[in-house]
Amino acid sequence: MTDRLVFHESFDSTRATFSSRPHDLNITQAHIESVISLLLGRSLALNNTYAFDSRSFLDFADVMLDTRQRALVRHPAAGDDLKSQMPFSLFRFRQPSYLTGCADQLQRHNPDPDKHFRLSGWGQITDLPTERDLLAEQLKRIQAHKESGGGATYDAPLPTELKAQFPGLERQYDLLLRIDSYFDHTGFSHDAVNPKTSLPAYVRTLVDLDDPTVDEMAQIADCPPDLARRVRDRLREQQTRKNAFTARTWAHDFEAVAVVHSGDVTTDELVREFIDTAYNATLAESATAQFKYMSSVPRHDGRDDLKYMNAFTLGIIRATREPASIPEQIKAERVTQRMTGLLTAGSKLPGPTTAGLDRVLTEYWNLLADPDRRVSWQQSTDLMHNQLGREVVDALAFRDAWQAHIARLTRQLPRIVSGGDGELAVTMSNGETEYHQTHQLGEATRTDLDSALAAGEHLEALGTITEELNDEK
Repeated sequence: MTDRLVFHESFDSTRATFSSRPHDLNITQAHIESVISLLLGRSLALNNTYAFDSRSFLDFADVMLDTRQRALVRHPAAGDDLKSQMPFSLFRFRQPSYLTGCADQLQRHNPDPDKHFRLSGWGQITDLPTERDLLAEQLKRIQAHKESGGGATYDAPLPTELKAQFPGLERQYDLLLRIDSYFDHTGFSHDAVNPKTSLPAYVRTLVDLDDPTVDEMAQIADCPPDLARRVRDRLREQQTRKNAFTARTWAHDFEAVAVVHSGDVTTDELVREFIDTAYNATLAESATAQFKYMSSVPRHDGRDDLKYMNAFTLGIIRATREPASIPEQIKAERVTQRMTGLLTAGSKLPGPTTAGLDRVLTEYWNLLADPDRRVSWQQSTDLMHNQLGREVVDALAFRDAWQAHIARLTRQLPRIVSGGDGELAVTMSNGETEYHQTHQLGEATRTDLDSALAAGEHLEALGTITEELNDEK
């Protein structure tokens, strides 16, 4: 088990919905990013919103728990070790348990759109208050039974009315109970904290900037200044709208973002990109993860302007948290080495034999079930993260640890991992197309942003890594 937690914005519930195809690129991105984080010795931090309503997470958890169970059957001697591994961890915001959090989200169906929780992963019942309440009450009964000493209640079937009306809902309901059983493990579920910085604060930082400062911050982020100004000006127009800066709903109400994306990016789409990234920054902070991987651009879209706005928003987030000297602060952050990731089509890079998520996670559990391989892998991740934990990181020592870990992964998992020259790559098929996700030290260039299907970076600096790494490149 590890307490090195990473928050992946790619699990955002709005990325993929109940009706999304299994091959949706947003789902693929969330899964392949998560696999890389696991291989780096990190656990995935989830707030209760993602853990209940994210289609990408629900699909991931389904395969993760299936492969885990098969590993327990194949390797009974490693049972305790496997059960102690924590691939994902829950952070409950003002909720005492996972199921009560799920019930709360189901019962938030206020006619006021600013107070209505629109379901993404459970889209077949999102507009049906009676059915939502029916499922919520069932989950609360199960939780009450557990708290009374009855244990997990897997003989509590989906209510007949829901089972008959919604084919497929029973399987999703059963998955919910399996996830709940997983979170019953001591240390796998935690109380979230109140984020120090709110969405309104990020918005105010931008709307209060004058033209020269907006332009300078945009240029530092490799974002065209006119895009940044358009978003700032559009947000200024919204200041008189009720709850404009406190709710995420309004940013998704624009007619322009509800259609199939094509052509030029509209201002409203850029605003939604800014709001989504800033909103997810508050969730990441609430989950108290050490690493926040922010890459909010929808992957079925991938137009350059959205990528530039994502990079600009990360600058606004950092400036809001450290407001003393905005442009200088952003420059300092950009100089610091970060982990960056690019998701590209399989034809672009060489890699190992293509594997689906089931095969990849099976290999992951096999690694953990083998005592020698697991200890070797854990020692390697410890060395790498111990370097990151220093007050001032020894740049060359960290690079050596990073490259040694990549080399170890390529030896231990040759069927799913490749790497070299400081770059880690995982190849995965989503059943339709083969994709590579690369992970490396350094920053994505403007050319990378233009050509990649995805580009993102860790929001938090990985220690105070000196410019020596830049000099060595």
